Amino acid sequence: MAMRKIVFFSFFLIFLTGCASKKTVYLNLIKNEKAQVSEYVKQKEELNRPLLSGFLSIEDALKLALKYNKQLLAALQEKSIAQSK
Repeated sequence: MAMRKIVFFSFFLIFLTGCASKKTVYLNLIKNEKAQVSEYVKQKEELNRPLLSGFLSIEDALKLALKYNKQLLAALQEKSIAQSK
């Protein structure tokens, strides 16, 4: 849905900017798209963070660390993909 808005906005800008060069418009669109994507990723990561309060045992801390370790998750996904082949 967000990508459709970006594409629509991009074409709308191109339509309105008859005097600006296509290259300038394109570079501005790419810059805006990258900013929006990075903002989206940042918000998504903030939503996935676990919130802690109170006492946390060492065992629970290890479980939590392993559950949210991105490198470990990627390795496990690669392993499951390799096993399915």
